[in-house]
Amino acid sequence: PGFTALGNALQLCPRLTSLDIGGNFINKEGATGLVPALQKCTTLRRLTARSFRLSHSSIEAEGAAVLCVALSKCPELERLDLGCDIGPLGATALAGTLSHCTLMRTLELSRAHIGNEGAAALSSSLLKCRHLTRLDLSDNSLTEAGATAIGTGLSHAQNLAELRFDFNRIEAEGAAALGTGLSRFAQCTSLTNLNLCANDVGAEGLAALLGSLRCCSSIASLKFGDNDLCDEGAVILAESLHHFPNLLVLDLNTNNIESRGIAALALALPKCPLLKDFDLTHIDLGDEHNEDDTGREAAALLGDALSQLTMLERLSLDYASFCDAGFAALVSALP
Repeated sequence: PGFTALGNALQLCPRLTSLDIGGNFINKEGATGLVPALQKCTTLRRLTARSFRLSHSSIEAEGAAVLCVALSKCPELERLDLGCDIGPLGATALAGTLSHCTLMRTLELSRAHIGNEGAAALSSSLLKCRHLTRLDLSDNSLTEAGATAIGTGLSHAQNLAELRFDFNRIEAEGAAALGTGLSRFAQCTSLTNLNLCANDVGAEGLAALLGSLRCCSSIASLKFGDNDLCDEGAVILAESLHHFPNLLVLDLNTNNIESRGIAALALALPKCPLLKDFDLTHIDLGDEHNEDDTGREAAALLGDALSQLTMLERLSLDYASFCDAGFAALVSALP
């Protein structure tokens, strides 16, 4: 009854431009109560709905499907946040909506549990969203198949600036497929932020992804935390950093990176003079029981590199391991 009343009232709001119903439990009946407003409010349908948000709602998949179908009557919709459990059913309905809402700029589906099935449904519709600038698919239980589907869907997204794909499990093959899709649109010159944390891409996946992003000189933020990159992945990244001269944020936390990887990164860091935020949580350069020369040398190289990053504002070395000599070398290299 509450959402039916709200839906009736909203029909009398011809200048409505933003609707936020976050934090509510919305079942199929509740969503159905909003349908008349979304279908009959001609201003909303034709000109507005620029900030329609459902974030943090408890919305059943059937309710999400009902709302998504109704939103197909809002062809000028630019922003949609469905950060709730819409599932594959809701994603399939959303795919139909996106075919009509081709002006979509921001699509946030964090923790929507769409899975690979939902990603496959969205793929062809994303091809029509040429104005899309931000896509958030974090924490959606996506694997290689889901990444491949989304990569294909983004191949025409020439305006995409930010992609969040963190907390999935796309692994190496998924990273390669996603990179292939991203590399197809205008040489991805618009892309500025890429978050692939917690995806188990490994060194192999990182190599494939970076190979596809060589023309993305506009990238300002790369987040690859918790991907089991190890030294091999760090070396691969170091060899690619010269492609990203505008990099501001680099997140490599919890990647089992040791001396060889840190040394390679340290030598490459001056190629990113604008770097402001650098996360090296959980690196391992020895400890008080292991006075390793390679650890000491890597720490000294890191210190020297950091001293050249005059724009650096945040450095995370949480839970990092240093031998005494390595820590001393790091400190002495800093200005």
